[in-house]
Amino acid sequence: MKREWILWNVLCSSERGAGNERIEQIEKNGYCWSYRIFILVICILGFLLWIFPAFAVADGSDGMVPADSLWFMALLGISITEMARFLYSCFHGEQESFERTSGLWCFASQGILAGIWALAGAYGFWSLQDYRTWIAFALGAIVFWLLCHLAYLHYAMSTEEGKEKRAKTFGIAVVVICVLALAGYGVFAITGITHENTGNLTEEEKGYADAIEWGREGYEKLESVKMECFYRDADAEENAVFQNGGIAHSFYWITPDMLYTMVLEPDTEEIYREFFRDSEMEWHIAEEKRWISERDYQENRGSLSENTQPYTGILSLQLEAIESITKERRDGQTVYTVEYGADYETAPERIGVVDESGIIGAMEEYTLNEYGVMTGYVLEEYELTGEGEKRCAERKAFTVLSADVEQNEAEVRELVGQYEKG
Repeated sequence: MKREWILWNVLCSSERGAGNERIEQIEKNGYCWSYRIFILVICILGFLLWIFPAFAVADGSDGMVPADSLWFMALLGISITEMARFLYSCFHGEQESFERTSGLWCFASQGILAGIWALAGAYGFWSLQDYRTWIAFALGAIVFWLLCHLAYLHYAMSTEEGKEKRAKTFGIAVVVICVLALAGYGVFAITGITHENTGNLTEEEKGYADAIEWGREGYEKLESVKMECFYRDADAEENAVFQNGGIAHSFYWITPDMLYTMVLEPDTEEIYREFFRDSEMEWHIAEEKRWISERDYQENRGSLSENTQPYTGILSLQLEAIESITKERRDGQTVYTVEYGADYETAPERIGVVDESGIIGAMEEYTLNEYGVMTGYVLEEYELTGEGEKRCAERKAFTVLSADVEQNEAEVRELVGQYEKG
């Protein structure tokens, strides 16, 4: 292979060709238009996310892309556009008109940029302390530099007499290889960015985490459930029925057409209040042995300040904040206990409602039946008191008592039928 066919030799050479119309045209066609349009799209996206932060959940729950990952992917798009533009310039021999310093700088910086995105992809699977992450960085940079040499080789061949036809065929292959490689950078980086790092967990704990997620998904797929629910807020009165919006003790039915909430007195466990939501999505409140629609209730008594449903939602595991996961058998069922450290985020923090909650850790307890479906859940969130002591600031818990659709529907019909509609 001729010395002048190698890109590195051209970049290191002190001889430079003068710019001409061909070079100027290459620069104009070098993805500048797509780069500017992409910047405009990113600015619009940033503006929308700033105005409507609910577009992206901070932790990526409910199948949404994490907000931080959106910004990473935006930067990735800009980076790949620049990498493609540099490959384009190599493909058409634009380096011949570069000054030596600028040519070497572009070559080195674009390769390092490719390595950084390879590292970002690897970080989703391994920690920065893992040698495989840095091998990915090195491979990412080296592969891009090889692509640059390959692209320039096409140009060098095309300038040789008698090799035009061969260069054209080779050029098509180079374009395909470069496009596939750039797509590979993007896919690998996005996969790593959106993949939660489990490097802090042992292989056994990773298996436990998978079992928990499978059980949680099974619970969410249940068509109908009857549940007993508990809630406790450390700052609320001891036996308050409603504590910081939560219901201290209740039974809760979910059927395909209706919801029913039976609120109990925490100390006596007598029925305090009952709610149900009909098939038309309207809530009704039991008052003096009659059902009153929420609309009529608001007209005659003002807005309903009490929560009509207990807390039964569960967010995905925060894998990076987990300190340990343990497993035990209890009453014929499998119980997984998840301990979180200081990196734990509350639900309001995860969805971006608050920046700091004061919570310093948490514990989750998942109970799975013999089919691996979650039937019980406990969440305790901890804070420090003014004296520096650790206490449970908030506790949520529920147990699935029945998942029989027909039985649950029959019970709800009976409960609704005990009062007349007002």
